[in-house]
Amino acid sequence: MVADRKKKVLLVDDDHECLAVTGAILNDYGCMVYEARDFKEILDLVEEKKVIVDLVILDLVLPVFNGFNITAYLRAHRVYKDVPIIAMTARDYQHDRDKALKLGCNSFINKPYSVNKLLEIVRQLLLRPKSESAYDSSVNL
Repeated sequence: MVADRKKKVLLVDDDHECLAVTGAILNDYGCMVYEARDFKEILDLVEEKKVIVDLVILDLVLPVFNGFNITAYLRAHRVYKDVPIIAMTARDYQHDRDKALKLGCNSFINKPYSVNKLLEIVRQLLLRPKSESAYDSSVNL
């Protein structure tokens, strides 16, 4: 575990297997994981249930409302504007990485990912001082 209390992570992916595997990794790491498969489920958690998390891990390729749109929504949200976001995708395009970081993601990881690399990024983002900008993209491994 990375701190005194369980850190809360919002994991967003439309792939059931990726949700299950990544969720299990994060749970084993000591995090409380909230899962969403699309923007509607994010809205339910954020707006209806008022869930506040310490970190968002977001697949960029989602149906209807993609990860880029969701990043922009989160950065405009008064509660989520400073929550670190890790962009995750199976597409390995530099322009996707650049766009995600420009929109406010703090880090980027390709699928399939190394568990050690994912956990190192998670650890760094969860331990960073609250005063650091949400747009600090220096946590790219």
